[in-house]
Amino acid sequence: MQEVRGNPRSDGRPPMADHRLWTTDYGPTTTDGRPPTTDGRLPTRDHAQSKSEIGASLVEILVAVAIIASALVIFIAALSTGSLGVRASNTLTTASNLAAVQLENIKNAAYDPAGYAPLPAPPGYSIAVDSTVIATNLQQVTVTVSLNGETLVVVSNYKVNR
Repeated sequence: MQEVRGNPRSDGRPPMADHRLWTTDYGPTTTDGRPPTTDGRLPTRDHAQSKSEIGASLVEILVAVAIIASALVIFIAALSTGSLGVRASNTLTTASNLAAVQLENIKNAAYDPAGYAPLPAPPGYSIAVDSTVIATNLQQVTVTVSLNGETLVVVSNYKVNR
């Protein structure tokens, strides 16, 4: 037998408010049949979740974790690519500067139809100087800078005997 506390509707259905307590043969329950919470309060409809809502929040969390993980992977890949680009740029800049210094040294040296000696290079780099006499008192000087046997920069200029 059910005993109703509060004002039931005139049509015999239970009242609209969730906070009203119903008593059944099995003990107190809310109007939708849920037992009170462990602290004795009755759960409200705002806090109640259906089974589909509980599963959806787990799916949402998994999707969010997947999005964050893929963003992290992309970020790490971008850092790696950037690091390789900086290293290649640094190597090429060093080679270009070595070639420019070598040509400047040859420019300041006296005219020598036999050729010019290369300057000392940093470890791993090598500088090769080739001079070809084109005409009397005119030669073409080519400077080649390599790193571990791979040619990086080839620069050519002319030297005139004045």
